Amino acid sequence: DLTAESCLQLPVAVLQDLFVVGRASLCVRDEDEVCDTLEAVMPHLDDHDQTRLWAVCRFAALSQAKQAKLLSIPNVPHDIFLRSIVMSASPRNANQMDSDAPPVTDYTVV
Repeated sequence: DLTAESCLQLPVAVLQDLFVVGRASLCVRDEDEVCDTLEAVMPHLDDHDQTRLWAVCRFAALSQAKQAKLLSIPNVPHDIFLRSIVMSASPRNANQMDSDAPPVTDYTVV
């Protein structure tokens, strides 16, 4: 199960891989569920690790209500949020929003 408790047992680099490469095996309902888990994990991480994990969230695939909520949270990196939205609108990513593949990005947070 995808829970904050199970995620906190893993190093951040493993979580990044899980949310990007292993997304299909997570058995999540939608991106809002991934985001809920990320939100629960974030208070336990430092700023650098929070930024690394927010980078794996497909913000453009979130519900409008979840997007609005995240935009009101100061520690959510809005530049990553906005890049995800812009990248999802590009023609090369148009078909990926409905797939299990991670979005194509031209940036990496390390």
